[in-house]
Amino acid sequence: MKSKVQSHVLVSLIKNLDYEMLSDTQWDELKEVDLLDQKQLSKVLADYVGTEYGSMDTGSQDSVKENLRLALSDEKYDFNSILTNLEIPFGPISDGRSLFLAVWETMIGEAFRDA
Repeated sequence: MKSKVQSHVLVSLIKNLDYEMLSDTQWDELKEVDLLDQKQLSKVLADYVGTEYGSMDTGSQDSVKENLRLALSDEKYDFNSILTNLEIPFGPISDGRSLFLAVWETMIGEAFRDA
C-alpha cells in the first residue's frame, strides 16, 4: 500500500520562511533573493529550512525526510499547494517541485534519488 504524503509535515519544514515567522528586516532581505541563483537559494535554505530541520528530534526528522521523499517521488504531487499555506517573501514560484528538490539537497546534502 502506497503511503500518503502528510502535507502539514512539509509546511512545518518551511514555516520559517513564512511572513509570520520573519522580522521585517528578514522579509525585506529575502524579497531580494533570486531563486534562480543556486548559491543564494542554498544559503537561504540552509539558514531557514536547514536550521529548522536540525532542531527537530530524530523521529521528526525521519518523518520530514519520508514525507519529502514520497512527495518528490510522485511526479504529479502538487508542491504549489504546500506553498499556498504560507506567505513567503519570494516572487511567485511557478515550480514548487524545484524548490523542494533544493530543500532536499540542503537537508540531505545530495541530489534526490527515489530511495
